[in-house]
Amino acid sequence: LLRAAFRASAIEAYCRQRGGGRDEQDAAFMVGMFSLLDLLFGSSLWEILKPLNLPEPILLALTEREGELGQLLAVVEKSDRADQKSLVEGLSAQSIDAGTYYENLVYAYAWVNQVCQDL
Repeated sequence: LLRAAFRASAIEAYCRQRGGGRDEQDAAFMVGMFSLLDLLFGSSLWEILKPLNLPEPILLALTEREGELGQLLAVVEKSDRADQKSLVEGLSAQSIDAGTYYENLVYAYAWVNQVCQDL
């Protein structure tokens, strides 16, 4: 759950930095939060998402890593894996420099930390 919260916060931060409005940021946050539902519920992500009637861009981002949100999710997923080369390639493909990456990483972890403290 904490990893999903981290993903949600990070994707939202990238969206905000790219000039996304509140609706786009909310969609970005949702993609991050829903990205690990399959692990949480032990079922395929498609089966979990199907009854939710989510907008197609969100479904495609989650199931196919398509569209801007899907590509950002793919980059954030790479950030919690040991494959640095893949992460660097993903960041480069999204035109995200190291400074922006680390800024969003700190922001996302700080937000998750605050949420945990508030619980």
